Amino acid sequence: MAADGGDGDRATVAGALRLGAGWQDSERDDVLARLSQLDNRLKSFRADEVDMELSVKERGGPQQKVTLECWLAGLPRVVGTAEEPDLMRGLTRARDEVITQITQVLGRREPKANRHLRESVRGADAG
Repeated sequence: MAADGGDGDRATVAGALRLGAGWQDSERDDVLARLSQLDNRLKSFRADEVDMELSVKERGGPQQKVTLECWLAGLPRVVGTAEEPDLMRGLTRARDEVITQITQVLGRREPKANRHLRESVRGADAG
């Protein structure tokens, strides 16, 4: 871990992602480029707090299904899926679903999204 508090110990897709069923190691760079927008959501976590897995079922078929699973410390598992004949379009849709879910889960944890927590924070500041 970075002792200076820098980004060296922050979670990234590149550090957390495992390619599961249906993906080849030779596709990793293309997948990482497509998933890079997730890095903005992951940066609030340490690298050891995030695990991700990408899989595809029935690859190349009309019922092709891309699944992106994300485990974040202290939060429920987040899963994005997309049934899409175009593999990269399916990957993008699954990514967008995961981004939306992480944003929602993190929003519920913040005092501005929870009146009870917001009031307790205000009460602590007033004392």
